[in-house]
Amino acid sequence: MPNKQVYELTLQANADGSFGYDYTMPADAQFGLYKIRLQDVTTGAWSTIAEYDVIDQAATDRPAITMALGPASALNDQPSELMIRGHNFAFGAVVRFGKHTLSTNWVSSELLQATVPSGLAPATYDLAVLNPNGHRATLPNGFRVLDPEAELNDDMFSSSDQLWLNPSSPQVNMPVELGLIVQRQGGKRALESVPVAFRLNAADGPLLGTATIPFLDPPNSSESTAALQVRFPSAGPVTIYAIIDPDNSFAENNDTNNIISRTIQVVPTNADQTVPVVQQIHVNNGSTSTVSNPELSLNITATDPAPGSGVVEAHVIEYVYNEGARRWVPVNQSNWMAFSASPQRYNWSLRSLPGMHYVQVRVRDRAGNVSIGNAHQMINYEVASDTIARGQKRIYRYNVAAGQPFQVNLEVLDGDADLYVWSSRTDQSAWVSNLSGSANEQVSVPANAVVPGVYQVEVYGFSSATYRLTTSSNAAAANLANGGGGIDPEKLVPSEPIVPVASIPDERVGTFPVSALPVDTDVQRVYLPLVRR
Repeated sequence: MPNKQVYELTLQANADGSFGYDYTMPADAQFGLYKIRLQDVTTGAWSTIAEYDVIDQAATDRPAITMALGPASALNDQPSELMIRGHNFAFGAVVRFGKHTLSTNWVSSELLQATVPSGLAPATYDLAVLNPNGHRATLPNGFRVLDPEAELNDDMFSSSDQLWLNPSSPQVNMPVELGLIVQRQGGKRALESVPVAFRLNAADGPLLGTATIPFLDPPNSSESTAALQVRFPSAGPVTIYAIIDPDNSFAENNDTNNIISRTIQVVPTNADQTVPVVQQIHVNNGSTSTVSNPELSLNITATDPAPGSGVVEAHVIEYVYNEGARRWVPVNQSNWMAFSASPQRYNWSLRSLPGMHYVQVRVRDRAGNVSIGNAHQMINYEVASDTIARGQKRIYRYNVAAGQPFQVNLEVLDGDADLYVWSSRTDQSAWVSNLSGSANEQVSVPANAVVPGVYQVEVYGFSSATYRLTTSSNAAAANLANGGGGIDPEKLVPSEPIVPVASIPDERVGTFPVSALPVDTDVQRVYLPLVRR
């Protein structure tokens, strides 16, 4: 019930001995979900017998779910983070998971972040987004909760952005490598030689070939198939279907998510078969990789090696790491944007999720060749204060040079938040500050103990908490007195970071729009008369 509004219904006795009710909601009733509940006057127990949406019929901003980012399933022994992409998500929208309302963070009108709590009954649940005006969108059977102790709790799945090609924009009759990165959730033993069949234009279309994944380990793993070499005989858009375990050789709790598809553009054969190269990505003119304003500029430098036809367009994908999915998920991407000079400046609106983001840039030349997706730039988004749910985490990354001290301060404004700092050395444990309650946390790494390179800072919500994060890696940090921090021996300390410090988005992943190449307005044409003999 929105804001706990309660209306009393009067039951009416029917001739057959049953009871019913007839009720008209008042004109000033708030929009949203209402439950009809009955109370047993003997025991005092309540039961829900029906649910109704009260909606604003005049509203046009009805939400629509495009897809759920992150895992298609999760074990119920721990919380799982979920992102939902769509349209017309109003501020204050909530995600409903079956009959459960999830803790929801409104990121934008196209993205919501929610936490699936631990302890839910194993089942398949509908995902719904409910706007404050009462309008909702539903993704039927959108998520499956698995029992870690069940004999069968295995699920293999993937997504269109993980169906990869090399080169990513193939030319007619030229060899191209094809593959799929597959994720596994649950399971009891390693799976070997998992097949993936690739078909053209339909799930039962012509077979392009089959490739296998050598191993998928339980309970969480992600691996790619071996590369399958194929050729496409004609230019134009084609849709590739990948079917995981096409013959159902491996038992799964859910096999409805085993078919993945992606539409690509096959371009005409051209003498230019050399892909262009992204050389540099600068954020806000290279001044910093940490921002407090999500509105920023990207300056992209790119070239097209000989016999290149010239870079004409650029494409950007923004990623964040999703712990529930255990992978980098795309949360925003551009269309193809005109590239007329190098460096080329673009305005970019970062998704307002505090923590680390990566932007991946590809460029396209006049022949249709697309660069490899190995051009990334990390961006930390720091806000004045941030709120996290119990069990939720935030991840930040900072570059620290040799001889520099590194200090991290976590001002806990409310609740209980803890601080873990990891270096790039995989044999080192975390620097920890995890006092109980609303005590401020601090980690100080002396200059003589710094491992040059990336430091990963993780903020963990021991309870729901509001915090402010600040860091320093200059000479002044060495003179700062230790202003707090410490260790609570009753709290468990993680043995490894949430994501390996060296992890970045895979260069093979990422989709881009299927569109015709831009018309070259600089081409000079000479028209000659036709002479017949």
